[in-house]
Amino acid sequence: MGDPGRETPNPDEPSPHALVIGIAVGAVLGGLLGWLAPSWGVAIGILGELFFRLLRALVVPLVVVSMVCGVTALGDVRRLRGLGGLTIGYYVLTSSLALVLGLVLVNVVQPGVGVDLSGAELESATEVGGWREMLKSMFAPNLVEAAANTDVLPLILFSLAFGAVLTTLGDRGHRVIDVFEGLNEAIMKLVQWVMWTAPVGIFGLVAGRFGEAGGGAEILALLEGLGCGHRAG
Repeated sequence: MGDPGRETPNPDEPSPHALVIGIAVGAVLGGLLGWLAPSWGVAIGILGELFFRLLRALVVPLVVVSMVCGVTALGDVRRLRGLGGLTIGYYVLTSSLALVLGLVLVNVVQPGVGVDLSGAELESATEVGGWREMLKSMFAPNLVEAAANTDVLPLILFSLAFGAVLTTLGDRGHRVIDVFEGLNEAIMKLVQWVMWTAPVGIFGLVAGRFGEAGGGAEILALLEGLGCGHRAG
């Protein structure tokens, strides 16, 4: 008889150890292919691109559904006024500190000073990271456009508000919550399936990068050039 305290492994869930080994093997084989046969490496690179496309396709639904389920798991938000206020205050505080720290470092360190960036379109740090821009980035006028651009911040805020509202609607809200919980399970299953393809995706990604670099001969020539340039300097 099995140990009742031990969880039965899910055959549909990839083992972390198997994934790590598979990814390592895929990276090594991809590097060898791109090194020895760069043209084949470039052709195989489509596998890596498809892998990343699959991951990116799951980002928006995963964020939205998980945020909604996370809020609804807390119960009726009207009973959590203190906790909700602390959460919002913590978010505003950490965002403000990050903004201030970024502005201070930009003005003190002054990265890029002395570098010739003629012809480049630059914007000042105060314009890019100002309070107004930060606040506007939190609220998208078109959530569909935000989802298409993978702009997750307004999607997170909307999902949190939507989930909070669902907890106040009684039985009708619970029916919608059940739907989101089912969607969350389905999306997590899709993530598991995509992760099964990670070794193949990494294989294609590494092979494509080595192939685009020109293979082993070109990479060695580049490294030799860098070494000669360093010694000459």
